[in-house]
Amino acid sequence: MGLERIDSDLPESWRRLRIHTISACKLFYVRDGRNAWWGRWVTRWYVGSFHFDWEGARQYAERQRTQGSVFHIIEVPALILRVSKGYALITQLGVSTPLADYQPPTTSDQLKMRLESAPYLWRWYKAQVPVCVRGQLRQKPDKWCVRATHQLGRTMDSFCEESLFWQPVGSARVIVRLLGAASDGYPEILRPKHEMQSWGSRSDGGNYYLRWLARPQSFDASAIHKLVRSAVRAAGLQGK
Repeated sequence: MGLERIDSDLPESWRRLRIHTISACKLFYVRDGRNAWWGRWVTRWYVGSFHFDWEGARQYAERQRTQGSVFHIIEVPALILRVSKGYALITQLGVSTPLADYQPPTTSDQLKMRLESAPYLWRWYKAQVPVCVRGQLRQKPDKWCVRATHQLGRTMDSFCEESLFWQPVGSARVIVRLLGAASDGYPEILRPKHEMQSWGSRSDGGNYYLRWLARPQSFDASAIHKLVRSAVRAAGLQGK
């Protein structure tokens, strides 16, 4: 799977692509358990940590395995935006309800208030306002919500960590943004009542595969499903 990590600006060849459908999906996130258990997560993540199915995640953990390794495979809800070249994926780590604090403003005055309250405003004046914020300041309020037919670049910019669409603005967040080609396959669509799961590894020795013990996972996908419903209403299209 060739997922591409997006840390800053979207590649130019993707920016003008129109979003066809917006859905909630499920990813399998693999992390090393030596740094944290089920409380606070480490904020470091890698592209190879995200998989479309449990078996792919398990195989990745086996390849990363060293003596004393402990891994967790965690079902993570994500937003998937499909375009002609493939799709973009967006999720958030370290919180129980991913993307719940993604709240686009409803008026220009509200956006201005967020800009003025941004804790890093002084740094922007000394350097350069981020691309995501420049675009938001130029757009009209009816263009702020996530919706099909919008350009992918505009929507992905709104999920960058310095975006004014987060509440509160400037709080530390671990936002995961990925791009994938259609040839990489697609993740499983996440239904509203799906109960998320997680697994912790146990070792029986280097000559054996890791054993995996299932644990309940408290992830709440309601905020992502809410974004999907809002996008469907805004575009007058059916979600998929």
